[in-house]
Amino acid sequence: MRASDTAHRCRTMFGAAAAICLLVTLVLPASAGATIVERDRYEGTDSFSYDFCGFDVEVGVTFHGVSSIRVGKGKLDSAFFLHDKFWYTETHSANGKSFTISANGLFQETNAVHLGGTLFEFSSVEAGQPFVVRDMDGEILLRDRGAVKQTIVFDTLGDDVPGGIFVEEVDLRIAGPHPGFFIDPTQACVLLAPDSV
Repeated sequence: MRASDTAHRCRTMFGAAAAICLLVTLVLPASAGATIVERDRYEGTDSFSYDFCGFDVEVGVTFHGVSSIRVGKGKLDSAFFLHDKFWYTETHSANGKSFTISANGLFQETNAVHLGGTLFEFSSVEAGQPFVVRDMDGEILLRDRGAVKQTIVFDTLGDDVPGGIFVEEVDLRIAGPHPGFFIDPTQACVLLAPDSV
């Protein structure tokens, strides 16, 4: 949808469940007196394949979450704040091997500044464990935890409905260990490579 796009995209090796969670809608109770314009519980499954590793990899995805969208007040009455408490699991399988990517996190847009016209600067925070990789025995290979704070410029298009166009990222700050930001996606291929003959 918007602010969460960059943060999720940076940590998802192949973009699957995080993108699904964002597209479905976005969580959590808003502040007192806030006007909630949309509230949703969502869940689903998906599957896809890729050959990034030089062999076919099948991916199964399950996800669910709780989301809400609230509208701003006064000068922010055309700004919509997204909140999402989300869970997902991806299972990547090939050559009789597998690994999983899972998440248990909270994304919340916390503030907006009107820049003029239909442009706003939104601040958001994502907290929890939004990216955990386990091998086929369930051993944790990598885990992001802590918080990611992001500021972006967003065009609401002035139509008084949620949605719009991402313009640019202004700031991205990482608190706590987030090794998922710095991995080489080809490392996943090693976990699924066929045994040498």
